[in-house]
Amino acid sequence: MNPPLENDEDSVAFSSKPSPVRVITFDLDNTLWNTGATISAANDAVAQYLNDSHIQQSKRTEVIMGELFQASKAKYCPLDGVDGKSPVLLTQLRKDALAQILIHDSGYSEEDAKTFAEQAFQKVSVSRVALVCYGRVTRLLFDVSQY
Repeated sequence: MNPPLENDEDSVAFSSKPSPVRVITFDLDNTLWNTGATISAANDAVAQYLNDSHIQQSKRTEVIMGELFQASKAKYCPLDGVDGKSPVLLTQLRKDALAQILIHDSGYSEEDAKTFAEQAFQKVSVSRVALVCYGRVTRLLFDVSQY
């Protein structure tokens, strides 16, 4: 196998030498591995954070996310609009669901709900990183770097 040619951006060639990883992508749609357990654990982390913060919740965040998406597909899937099959703006959807819980179940003002939702999302996002199975990810990235 030959290494890629310099100044030939359109050529696709493989080298027998490992190449450095240039891009890391996050897979949450089961393309590379089953992510259901990671998403479920993240949802549990949100619920636990709200419980620890003494926030009343008539429904879990992921249930409200589903309801919000069904009510406004174009907002959370802007390219597909009302025909969207699944949301792509998940961060915004999760923050909106958290804010709705705070407003409707705990009596927060809209401004306070948005502030708390942002803080909650940041704290849960940090803990969510620990949920990823690093051994499999590391192995996958190594395998990819070989081609």
